[in-house]
Amino acid sequence: MAIVDWAFIALGNGREAADGERAVVEFDGLTSRFVVVPDAAAAVAVAASLVASGVQTVELCGAFSPAEVAAVRGVTGSVPVGAVQYGVDSVQGFAALL
Repeated sequence: MAIVDWAFIALGNGREAADGERAVVEFDGLTSRFVVVPDAAAAVAVAASLVASGVQTVELCGAFSPAEVAAVRGVTGSVPVGAVQYGVDSVQGFAALL
């Protein structure tokens, strides 16, 4: 089975709508959904909603903690959830952004 519908969820600055700010890109049979959420709790609800609508896989930005990634995985059932991980060489630069 090919992936035809996937989503990327990113943490925003906290001022986004509770159900996220969304963009959808459709190209050559692939639907890519990008959702920026205000906090990790919203990410859990958004992930559940996306899976219910047929998304086949969910990716999370690197700002999510391992516990927050686990919370998202807890609502996606058999739909795989990936998470961006920053290497040791990137941690200091990423931390400076927060």
